[in-house]
Amino acid sequence: MHVLRSLLIAAISSHALLAQSRPPRPDTATTRRPIRPASPFCLGGNRIGRCRSFAIVEIPIGARLARSLRSESGGVGDAYFGLELGGMVNRDDGHAIGASVSGAGSAGESYFAINARSRTWFSKSYGDLSAGVLAMGSKGHSPAYGVTASASSAYSDLIGVWAKADVGLIGGPPRVSVHAGMRLGSYAALSVIGLAAAILALGGGIQDGS
Repeated sequence: MHVLRSLLIAAISSHALLAQSRPPRPDTATTRRPIRPASPFCLGGNRIGRCRSFAIVEIPIGARLARSLRSESGGVGDAYFGLELGGMVNRDDGHAIGASVSGAGSAGESYFAINARSRTWFSKSYGDLSAGVLAMGSKGHSPAYGVTASASSAYSDLIGVWAKADVGLIGGPPRVSVHAGMRLGSYAALSVIGLAAAILALGGGIQDGS
């Protein structure tokens, strides 16, 4: 009995040592995805884990909600269309800061602004606050210079909503305009820009051919 027990212990020990010395099978080996470093610059906005900095390419589309000048400067409900370009730097996983320039037009009014921007990242969306200096032209009035401020929120840097107020204080009669609407960002905005450029190029080619 003692000899049988010794043989059994030896067999179990040999089997354990043999199992430890075998290399793991490919189908059972643990595989780990390599961690990709964050890109120094991205075209679309993303958190610091993906991008250290990123571009701002946005097309705001909306309507005028309020205005203070007479009817020749346009009225409430007039369409608003613009383009905003800039860049931001992620400070940490939850915040980014940056700057942008924007140009826009609504019936009877035009706007050019330089903005400072702050972004707060959420799980799948973000919120932006911006403020800056503004040049504001109005039909029938001399240009005015003042300040602008806006707030926006977007999902995955593709589509979002925004609202802003523009106040002209210097150089012309004081004026206020308030707008709100939807906003296309990054690749959605670039797609619209590319489509518009293609249509313009096609129209120019047809005119040249005729």
